[in-house]
Amino acid sequence: MRPLMACPYCGGSVPHDTTVCPDCHEDLAALVRLTLEHAIWYNEGLAAAQGGDLETARARLLCALERSPRFLPALLLLAKVAAALEDWALARRSAVRALEAAPDDVRVRRAVAAIEAAALQQAPQGGHPARSHPRDAAPGASGTAQDSGRRAGV
Repeated sequence: MRPLMACPYCGGSVPHDTTVCPDCHEDLAALVRLTLEHAIWYNEGLAAAQGGDLETARARLLCALERSPRFLPALLLLAKVAAALEDWALARRSAVRALEAAPDDVRVRRAVAAIEAAALQQAPQGGHPARSHPRDAAPGASGTAQDSGRRAGV
């Protein structure tokens, strides 16, 4: 069970399934939105990613992480979205942050390994990807961002 929130007006206990204080009857909807803003941005990013709008997904996930920098679902999804966009620097940074947030989480380790493998497949012989964003790609370059994303598990 989630802990109760304290009403900023009267100090009463407010259940998380309501936006009105049961003691003083103040509307706390704005406070609830601020408290959950990272999750709202994450859900918008998730919906955009599922709909194939990866640029919007990246922007929404970055907003989520501005509000909650260690929010693991957003870190993992951002790593996958960035990989799909062939933004390898962001994909790797997000994957490392996810691993720092949950070093013992098996799904995090798998995602990090998949992203690193996909990044290395895109790399020239030096071992680092030649570009960090698809807009840096040469015209007519083979492969799509979605192909790379599938390799990274998106």
